[in-house]
Amino acid sequence: MANDSYICPECGTEVRVGADACPGCYPAKPWEHDGDLDGLDLDEPDADLFDYERFVAEELDSGTRPRGIQIVWAVVALLLIFALLAPLLYPLIVKW
Repeated sequence: MANDSYICPECGTEVRVGADACPGCYPAKPWEHDGDLDGLDLDEPDADLFDYERFVAEELDSGTRPRGIQIVWAVVALLLIFALLAPLLYPLIVKW
């Protein structure tokens, strides 16, 4: 293996691959190394870049729903009610 050590994210100490804990942090912080993320060069997320209020305004704004969709659902509901009640009402209509 080319890299047999990595840097501890807590204290910056070089840690041997397969070690149970960081020698600089141990015994205060035992942890395991996650080899799946090695070498990905992932940036640390910056909390200041995400604007939650803007996200809510853009993604969850309720004013953008088309008005016609309510009419469509009302018609679908009435047809469904009719389809469910038709077998029950048919004998009454035939006798009348």
